[in-house]
Amino acid sequence: MSSPAQVAIALDGANLAVERDLERRRIEALVPAFADGLISADRDLRIVSIDAGAEALIGWQTSEVRGRRVHEVFDISEGEASVAWTKDRDVPASAPKALRLRARDGQTVECVVQAVAVRGTEGEVVQILYALRRKPRTQGYADRLMDTMDGLAEFQEAEPPE
Repeated sequence: MSSPAQVAIALDGANLAVERDLERRRIEALVPAFADGLISADRDLRIVSIDAGAEALIGWQTSEVRGRRVHEVFDISEGEASVAWTKDRDVPASAPKALRLRARDGQTVECVVQAVAVRGTEGEVVQILYALRRKPRTQGYADRLMDTMDGLAEFQEAEPPE
């Protein structure tokens, strides 16, 4: 038989899971308002997750690159992968960087990347979030894929030579 303490622990765990899921959905809803995609990395700059917007832009899926270092996957330097700091009203703030990220198909995607450090309760960096914004006239991975498929459809519809 379950004790009241065990029931309370189980309910607390269920409530935490619901809160965590709600927080994840909030972030997913908020990101498109500010960026084309979001990549999360741990403090060692190893990829944790890539959202759907970033997948469409660069083609990589989380399952393919989880645990790999940001600079290795996107063919950028370690310095480019790190957070850039500037002074904003006498307070350090992260600064955006213009980067050319290697997409899954080997092409480069020109982006403005804002890397933001997420800090733990003790002030330590626990995660880095990379907000990606596509530069104007830059095709993402999904756009190139659709163009390729359109080209194949046109090729297949062509009349064979007589």
